[in-house]
Amino acid sequence: MIDLMLPRDGAVFSVLNDAHREFKKRFDDGTAEIDLINYDGWCKRYPWLEEKRDPQRDLTSPAHALFSWVCDDPFSPMELEISENEDFSVPALITKGRIYQSAAEKNVFFAEVYNFRSGARYFWRVRSGEIVSATRSFYTEPGVRPVGVPGCANVRDIGGVVNRDGKLIKQGLVFRGCACDGNDEEQYEITDEGIRVFTRDLGIKTEVDLRGDVGVGPFEGEHGVRTVKLFFHSYDWAHCDEEGRAGLRDLFGILADPENYPVYIHCQAGADRAGTAMIYLEAVLGMDREYIIGDYNLSSLSVDDQRCFSKNDSAMNLVS
Repeated sequence: MIDLMLPRDGAVFSVLNDAHREFKKRFDDGTAEIDLINYDGWCKRYPWLEEKRDPQRDLTSPAHALFSWVCDDPFSPMELEISENEDFSVPALITKGRIYQSAAEKNVFFAEVYNFRSGARYFWRVRSGEIVSATRSFYTEPGVRPVGVPGCANVRDIGGVVNRDGKLIKQGLVFRGCACDGNDEEQYEITDEGIRVFTRDLGIKTEVDLRGDVGVGPFEGEHGVRTVKLFFHSYDWAHCDEEGRAGLRDLFGILADPENYPVYIHCQAGADRAGTAMIYLEAVLGMDREYIIGDYNLSSLSVDDQRCFSKNDSAMNLVS
């Protein structure tokens, strides 16, 4: 017999971690933008952000959901099944960790799961051979969807949010974030587990590297992912000269082809060049100015320096 414990039936789970929620609260009440401009104020307001200087402490990853259950036969092989379909006909595209046995109670098991879509309903159950538990469901809060990719940081799905016309932007098509390689002597280098998340859980088909040709990346000719290298300007320079405009045309040319999806767009930190690219894309998708500014500044949670939207005023005026 298998008895499910957590999450409770009908529970609501936020995909945002504590840092995301704190930052969003400060941005919504109008204090974040001031803090971003004033570095001393930033550090005093968010003392916990100093922890981000440790590359092992990624404040941009999504919250993990804890699943737990009781099984009468602790030696039987078990499988945690999660789906957005009540009949479990299609497995959910999420990242499941190992199933662990409780040290205190031998018949209690648990697993951590992440990379849920936001604003979705999920069904879950546990299978042990011919024995199948009852089915429970839970919900994820709507809104911004951070994504966890081991070895990378600042990865987000641009979907899951509603534009100014009330239309929901589809998830699972465009992801933005940091570099996947160890080039430029930075701290980002995707792990084998990260590659598995990219290819199996997210199904990435096209990697768009906005740094141009900086070296061989992990996906070139491997894992079924096509790599495209573009030279893209950050900030207002993205549209102020022909080289910048060429980068914009190339990027939107890739996005115009349905065969390229899902797409992962990145620079080095996923904050400046990728952040600028998202300004144009989110404007085309009908997002309002406040959302675009907040999404750009959210990259301040990464292990790089804080970001302030003020460098993009001209770009914002162009697409408003």
